[in-house]
Amino acid sequence: MAGIESWLPAFDVGERHETTVGLPPEQALQRALTTPAAPDGLIRLRFRLRGLRPEGSIERFYWLVVESAVVTRAS
Repeated sequence: MAGIESWLPAFDVGERHETTVGLPPEQALQRALTTPAAPDGLIRLRFRLRGLRPEGSIERFYWLVVESAVVTRAS
């Protein structure tokens, strides 16, 4: 793995958060997926330190980075 990943310890941890949104589910999901993946300089820096390109929306980031990693691991 590229970047800072080789220096970081590996953890098996998961978090789950919940909030109530006053929108229909389809509209809430659409807004969440179109949110910028890295909305500020600090977050962009953290992505780059991990060897990731934080461009575009959360949905685009997922398909470019996360989904390709899943396909690569499954190959």
